[in-house]
This record gives sequence, C-alpha cells and structure tokens, in this order.
Amino acid sequence: MFDTNVTGLINMTQAILPVFKARGTEGGAGDIINIGSIAGREPYAGGSIYCASKAAVRAFTDALRRELVATRIRVMEVDPGQVETEFSVVRFYGDKSKADAVYAWVLLSRLRPPRLGLCG
Repeated sequence: MFDTNVTGLINMTQAILPVFKARGTEGGAGDIINIGSIAGREPYAGGSIYCASKAAVRAFTDALRRELVATRIRVMEVDPGQVETEFSVVRFYGDKSKADAVYAWVLLSRLRPPRLGLCG
C-alpha cells in the first residue's frame, strides 16, 4: 500500500516536475493533483496502514506546495470521504458480511462526540 500510495506518488512527481519546471517564464507551470483521503486526516480502527499512507500523501503534498510556492506550479490534494465500493469485498477475500461491517462501524463512529483535545 505504501508503494502505491506514497512511493509511486513521489516517483511520478519526480518524473514530471522537470517538465513542469521547464514550462513558462516564471519558474514553470503545471498542476499536480494528488489523491489523498479523509482517512489521512481522520484515521479509523483497522485502517492504520492505509490511514498512515494517506497522511503521508497529505504531508508530501503540503511540503511540495511550499517548495513550489514561488513558481506557477500548483500542488493540490483531493480527499474523498468513504465510499462503498467492491474494494472492501476484495480486501476481505469475498466475505461480504465483513465488508459490510466496515461501513456499519464507520456510520456508528460518526455518532460519537467530537474530540475536543482536553485532558482529564
């Protein structure tokens, strides 16, 4: 998962960045759009590796945006929320009841009170 979500993203960015930097007269031009996930901002139980990989996408995107701020290369991230797809069925090797439980748990977790960051 890290190879796809993080290493692949970095490799593709490093491959296209010289092309973007060579464009235009003001330090380059182009748009880099990275696909993150709300899971990179709000982790969930059972998704530690996925959530960590998407948090890495967020950090990479934010850092790259700062590095390129003086250019005309824009760096953006799209963070979709949870969408029910066949991925969960594949993830649980065809066990539809386990896949359905993922979405049920997330719906229930949305009912919990927000974290306030208070101690005690």
